[in-house]
Amino acid sequence: PTEEIFSMPKKTGVNGKVFSSKPLNYGGNLINNFSLTFKDGRVIDFDAKEGYESLKSLINIDEGSHYLGEVALVP
Repeated sequence: PTEEIFSMPKKTGVNGKVFSSKPLNYGGNLINNFSLTFKDGRVIDFDAKEGYESLKSLINIDEGSHYLGEVALVP
């Protein structure tokens, strides 16, 4: 069985840059080597070496998808 530790940050309390360590499969498309930059909780910039357009679509689903809802550590 897997274990997970997670937290829900304050909506406007996230600042900084996050880099992926594993690829993300979204809608059958691989998003790899990506980063997200946050200011006051909102994604203000992002990049991906692979799957940039898929990441852009994911972030631009609606206004809520620009914010971080959960941070999880999964071994």
